[in-house]
Amino acid sequence: MKKTLSTFFLLILSITSYGQIDKYEKKYDLEKKSNYYLATNKKNAQNKLILDSDGIELKSFDNKKTFFIDLTSSGKLIYATKQIGFNDGGGFVPTELSGLVIEDLVNNTTQTPNYNYYYSKKSENLELYFVKSGNYIGAIDKDGNIVIDFKYRFINPFNKSLESIAYTDNEYFVIDTKGKEKYGIKFKHNENFFGGNYVNIDDQKIVGSKDGVNYGYYDFANEKEIIPFKYSSINLIKNNHAVLINNGVAELYNIETKETLLPTSINAAYIFDFIIVDGVYYVGAYRQKNDLGQNELFIYSQGKDLTSEINYLKSIEKFSYPLVVGTQMNRDKFVLDLRTNRVLMRDIPKIDFPTAEFLEGGEKYIIIGGKYNQSMPEKMKHISLLIDSKPKMLTPFLSQARYKVIERENGNDFVIVNHVLPNSTVLSVYLNNKALIKDVERAKVTNERNEKNQIEITQNINIEVPHPHPAVKRKELSPRIIRIFIDENGEVTKTEPTIN
Repeated sequence: MKKTLSTFFLLILSITSYGQIDKYEKKYDLEKKSNYYLATNKKNAQNKLILDSDGIELKSFDNKKTFFIDLTSSGKLIYATKQIGFNDGGGFVPTELSGLVIEDLVNNTTQTPNYNYYYSKKSENLELYFVKSGNYIGAIDKDGNIVIDFKYRFINPFNKSLESIAYTDNEYFVIDTKGKEKYGIKFKHNENFFGGNYVNIDDQKIVGSKDGVNYGYYDFANEKEIIPFKYSSINLIKNNHAVLINNGVAELYNIETKETLLPTSINAAYIFDFIIVDGVYYVGAYRQKNDLGQNELFIYSQGKDLTSEINYLKSIEKFSYPLVVGTQMNRDKFVLDLRTNRVLMRDIPKIDFPTAEFLEGGEKYIIIGGKYNQSMPEKMKHISLLIDSKPKMLTPFLSQARYKVIERENGNDFVIVNHVLPNSTVLSVYLNNKALIKDVERAKVTNERNEKNQIEITQNINIEVPHPHPAVKRKELSPRIIRIFIDENGEVTKTEPTIN
């Protein structure tokens, strides 16, 4: 009986505790750590609460007077009381937190160490915290113990293999999470250079420099050079490729095949991306400064500059296969089709945020659009036109247009467009960019191919008719229907208004 009562009271206490925690769930995201909860405000993640298992609030943070760092899995609460940083012209940039406090919530003890918390990208799923004393950085673990001594100028975040790059005043090397040096190989760096993009480690491979000047790519596991130490910088990019730079000239290199895909003879200053389709490379890059003193963008493939007929490219808004969309130096836009290596359109004026996409149902027709940057009603600014892949313009620019193409055996492609005018939505029909019917209100296609091979369109209108009572002189509106027929050659005929 006593055991039953004890179990009952424990159950009641458990339910009561959960009820206390439950009241926070509407406003906070709750994360349980050890026997405590970290509650993060859903509307403002800067505001946090620390709750015990009974839902009693132990500490609150607003990141103004107190700065939350972490609640560890062992019940240690790490926070600080002062933020250190600088103003970069655009606002305050924090670099360190001082007045560090480590509270042991389990044993009710507090430490106030004489080092600062150092802001750095946190290593994923790793309770390791970079701290700084004077000009040197170390790290503490989840219990506040120093596990990496204060002897490094910088430490990169640890990767998934729990390896990092640690920098002394003139060297760097690979360390583990205890600060132990690995592999027995040291690299050199410029004393003003710490943690840049040129140096990283992944899968026991490192991009580094043995003399602080010439960079290579080294495989620790197999103790061999993958890329020789002779480049001023090496940037590893997608799909096992690298951008190699020497004397300001960039080349694209396939690490696996050891093939140079954009040679130095092209004189590229920077490579921003590349696409591979069926073994064919398309490389987006900037060449050395042109006669205007600017680095000019270009797209290279199989020994050719695909953008040579477009003068002075400024940027690429969409670099994908097969349609590339970009901006010229004069802010006009262009569209390039990589399937044919042809410029579909160029010198497209007065639009921002250009786009190019295939009309649903295939890759024969292409919608080119953007936002008109001249003065007009906002709902009219989203404009587009339709072209085919020849390329031939099928419509002019229209606002908020929805397209459908009706093809005929004689090769004529009729474009049905629903689009917007300032005060209405209308329907137009185009053949080779010529309007067969234009801006027709309250109209729809009712038959794409009738027995005479015609497109049939129905338009609803209202006409004035005499009032049915002879004594009433005013007229009234009566609904009527007009039928519009377009034959395969583009000839248009209309019926007189009839009652439906």
